[in-house]
Amino acid sequence: MQMIRTLTDLAQLSLPMAVKDELRAHFLLPWDGDFDEAANFWDETATLLILIEQHDTEEAILLCDAQLNGLISDAVKHLEYVVEIGLEGHLLGLNIYQSDGAGCFILTVNSRRDWIVDALTEQLNLEE
Repeated sequence: MQMIRTLTDLAQLSLPMAVKDELRAHFLLPWDGDFDEAANFWDETATLLILIEQHDTEEAILLCDAQLNGLISDAVKHLEYVVEIGLEGHLLGLNIYQSDGAGCFILTVNSRRDWIVDALTEQLNLEE
């Protein structure tokens, strides 16, 4: 599992470059592609992205820090939307958890089989 709290840290994620590029473009949409505006928003509102990787087990996720576990659980239960990212089949869900617009993005590979992917897939199917 990896977590980033700034857009500049997106490059550090262990993901294919095409997925990182698509994520970056997605994150910049509300600001018409302006990276600085988007980065400032992330910094000012404590927006973050949690990457649940293929090898992360349900048990490991449940045993992680209680605050992080709660954040993941709340995000997955209260999704604003879910989109598919990249040709490798990633799912990206967003939960807005503060009135200032701060959000928690959950990104995972849809080939995983656990409650997180099930919830993201269910929301994606509702949106279609």
